[in-house]
Amino acid sequence: MSDVDRVLIDLKGVSKAYQTPAGDFYALDGIDLQVRQGEFVAVVGKSGAGKSTLINMITGIDRPTAGAIEVGSRPIHRMSEDDVAAWRGRHVGVVLQSFQLLPMLTCAQNVMLPMDFAGLYGSLRERRQRALHLLERVGLEDQADKLPSEVSGGQRQRVAIARALANDPMLVAADEPTGNLDSRTADAVFEALEQLIAEGKTILMVTHDRELAARTLRVIHLTDGKISTVNGFGERIERMGVHAGAPLQLEGLSTDRFAALTTCLGNGLNGSPIRNRQSAIRNRQSD
Repeated sequence: MSDVDRVLIDLKGVSKAYQTPAGDFYALDGIDLQVRQGEFVAVVGKSGAGKSTLINMITGIDRPTAGAIEVGSRPIHRMSEDDVAAWRGRHVGVVLQSFQLLPMLTCAQNVMLPMDFAGLYGSLRERRQRALHLLERVGLEDQADKLPSEVSGGQRQRVAIARALANDPMLVAADEPTGNLDSRTADAVFEALEQLIAEGKTILMVTHDRELAARTLRVIHLTDGKISTVNGFGERIERMGVHAGAPLQLEGLSTDRFAALTTCLGNGLNGSPIRNRQSAIRNRQSD
């Protein structure tokens, strides 16, 4: 089985209950979910539907009351708190709505922080070089030595994305990453996430923005702690302007849009992301 065929996230019967004076309240109720490596999945629903709780379960920030959670074949529901923290620091990148950048550190130092905690990338010089590389990937290499207060909200969120990539995680979990941004800035941040998919990363994104959700490969709708609907390949392709029986027009398509389309086509036809995604993107760029 190739990497892109692999189930990266596997939830079986996952529930999370909180005790209240009126009885148990289920934030999640019997969730079954699989996400394959290389997918971009959006989770939508009203406030209180269980979206953030689902992200917290998958990242090991919280634990289920019942059920099993495997991420990268690791049963994180059985791991100790220390083991989960070490695993998350090495294998999961988290992007939050409020950025959570340390105000007294520069943008580059914020990106270096996860490397310091995980003890990766050796010397201080190597960590800085990697931080600069990651900031360059999100278009912020010229902001590396500025404090978070000296850059815009959209730039701070892109710094947070760079920080999430610090230790080359297999999964990026984004909880309302565009919630505090205007539509133009939110679109720029979303394009940065799309580029990660083109590079083979897996993203699970909670969002209230249904227009952005519609640009992902799969949309999971949560209602009262349960998965109510899942919209996949057909709807995603139609939203890209491709309809059954119509010729496929690629001229004028942006590289990111082409990458998203080829990923969708791979999933719709084969049940898994297209195998030569990066090669297809390189070929597209050279045309």
